[in-house]
Amino acid sequence: MFHDTYSIKCAAFRWFGIGSLCLLIGCGESPPEAKQDSKQGLIDILTVNEPLRYMGSRLTDSSWAKVTFPATPETVDPSTWTPDGPTIQRYQKADIILLNGARYAQWIEQAALPITRVFNTTEAYKERWIQRSSATTHQHGPEGEHDHGIYAPMTWLDFQLAADQATSIAKILSDRWPDHAAKIQTHLVSLRADLLQLHHSMLPIATKLNGVPLLASHPIYEYLAKAYRLNLRAMHWEPEELPRPAQWEALDALLK
Repeated sequence: MFHDTYSIKCAAFRWFGIGSLCLLIGCGESPPEAKQDSKQGLIDILTVNEPLRYMGSRLTDSSWAKVTFPATPETVDPSTWTPDGPTIQRYQKADIILLNGARYAQWIEQAALPITRVFNTTEAYKERWIQRSSATTHQHGPEGEHDHGIYAPMTWLDFQLAADQATSIAKILSDRWPDHAAKIQTHLVSLRADLLQLHHSMLPIATKLNGVPLLASHPIYEYLAKAYRLNLRAMHWEPEELPRPAQWEALDALLK
């Protein structure tokens, strides 16, 4: 259905046409002075993936904030991507860093990010994280070995949870920049409506499928499957690699 790992992991926003949809931690830092005047420069908000960038952009205004995911999503897998030194420095200088939670973007565990400016957008909904039976480690093309951790990280594929992530982001931004809180809340109403429309659009699709067996090329659809009760089984194939004979045999066995 999708031709690369990024497309798979951002399915929630492209599938239905929404959106273009610590080992080292800084300690004892005072919160940065909030930039209120556009003459002082735009507020710099960095995210760890494209869905969070999309939500942040919907909640803010280009006159006072710039929301960026500093990678090229079409050429990297954001969940396993490791920023280079200059990019990590960009994160360190940002006014706010939005994380996804559920151990998405594990590079942050090794980076010296400013603790007062780092926010986990799913921390308040941790009880809704999906725990996997075990973590798996495998090779992932040129990016090397990585593991799919004990939690499923693609939280936004449950569109109701995505709407709650948007609410969390809105609170983070409103608390830090209260002068913009009213506009942020207005934007939140619109964004939540769009995300919940995705949710309601999925319900008749799931009903129509009615337990039809579905296959996924990668074990990342847990939130989609749980939220919409899909009979979904995942392989563990990489988009840039030809499946090995053992993988074809596993597929045959699963189909049977």
